[in-house]
Amino acid sequence: MGANKVIGRRSGLSAMVLKAMGLFGGLQVFGIISSIVRTKLIALWIGPAGVGLFGLYNAALDMISSATQLNLRNSAVREIAQYGEERKSIDVIVGVIRRWAVLLGLLGSFIVLVGAPLLSRWTFGDNSHAMAFVWLSIVMLLYSLTGGESAILQGTRRLNQLAASSIWGTVIGTLISIPLYYFYHLRSIVPSLIVFALANFVAVFCVRYRAASRVSLPVSTVIEKGRGLIVLGAFLTVSAFVTQLSSYIFMAYVNHAGGEEAVGFYQSGFTLINKYLGLIFTAIAMEYFPRLSAVSTSNRRLGVFSNHETGIVLVTMLPAVILFIAFRQLIVTVFFSTEFDVIYDYVSWGAVGSIFRGVSWCMAYVILARGDGKLYLLTELSSCVFYLLFNYILYSRFGIDGLGYAYVLWYFAYTAVVVAVCWKRYGIALSRNVVILSCVAIVVSAAAALLINYNFWCVLAFGIITSLFSLVKIKRLLAK
Repeated sequence: MGANKVIGRRSGLSAMVLKAMGLFGGLQVFGIISSIVRTKLIALWIGPAGVGLFGLYNAALDMISSATQLNLRNSAVREIAQYGEERKSIDVIVGVIRRWAVLLGLLGSFIVLVGAPLLSRWTFGDNSHAMAFVWLSIVMLLYSLTGGESAILQGTRRLNQLAASSIWGTVIGTLISIPLYYFYHLRSIVPSLIVFALANFVAVFCVRYRAASRVSLPVSTVIEKGRGLIVLGAFLTVSAFVTQLSSYIFMAYVNHAGGEEAVGFYQSGFTLINKYLGLIFTAIAMEYFPRLSAVSTSNRRLGVFSNHETGIVLVTMLPAVILFIAFRQLIVTVFFSTEFDVIYDYVSWGAVGSIFRGVSWCMAYVILARGDGKLYLLTELSSCVFYLLFNYILYSRFGIDGLGYAYVLWYFAYTAVVVAVCWKRYGIALSRNVVILSCVAIVVSAAAALLINYNFWCVLAFGIITSLFSLVKIKRLLAK
């Protein structure tokens, strides 16, 4: 009877994971398509200047947003999830999060507003875009409010509402932006950014968690309850900054050693591996992180959940990686062009490294769920060191192809660090089944990366077989 109960719980857990993966995986694909549509229309109706202006404004806003919001999104999700079903406590922390979202949003807006002339000079070389940044200061507040409400929905497991708000915000923002692009050309870029941010905020506000809307909180409570959020968020912000800095350092090196074309090849391959193949990770995290945070006081349950999640990630990742390798030429051509054929081996071996990335990703969330910001920062620093070291050595030796090999070694080393930290700090280890599955996935995907240059049909057969294996495995999990 006890065994049946355990099987039932695990199959129910698998169903939740797969549902979240389908829901938010589809949502991200929708967001990518929407982004492509907007960029294409800007390129068609406004031209390269419009695309460049759109990218520069977004880059400046993202940079300041990352610095001023202190990663409130992730720290807030953890804080809410820890209260489980304690309604009164959840209402209080939700009220605290909303007030901090307003404060951090106003801080970001103030920085952009006051620093508008400086941002214009740094970005464009003169003060001609200062007024544009003044208007864009509104976006900073909207970003923060949207992030706060999204974190509350995620932490309280209202994933359907979160997904619906994201879809409606994207649709409405895109539909309003299209006529702006067509009629106002370059003058439409700033209004379209404001409209898009406003549409996303209104959409999430319409489905917000309402129970805490009338909670009255003194300033002392907001500061006291928010201290943990801000401290953890600060560590996460520093981690993100160090990661971005290491990426900038290596890109600068590639530009010096190989020129702008080499940077383009590196960036295009990294985007395909990290962003598009990584959709699976981001989709699962929407459900995984709050669930892990809810049991963060129990190392045993953390171990059970992280091993289960790692198994699901590996089962879904393996066929995705093999098929990605099989159709690498088509994928590169669709997203870029035939001129990018030099990155074929780079993305193939990068896809192999994604297997290690999946394992390390699941285990790293254990550290986040425990709220060990300092330890998480140290593991991320080790990741940056491995990234720079292996990229430098193997790019110097093998050129663009070496970046794929470096990706494998980078995430292998980082996985070893994270697994060792979880074992030493929390007594959590990978189960035997997960270790075996990881080894099989690495061997099969590496074989595919080696064979793709000689026999496409063999790799395609690998992809079909692993897809069938994945479907059977998932079906069994759900049928128990």
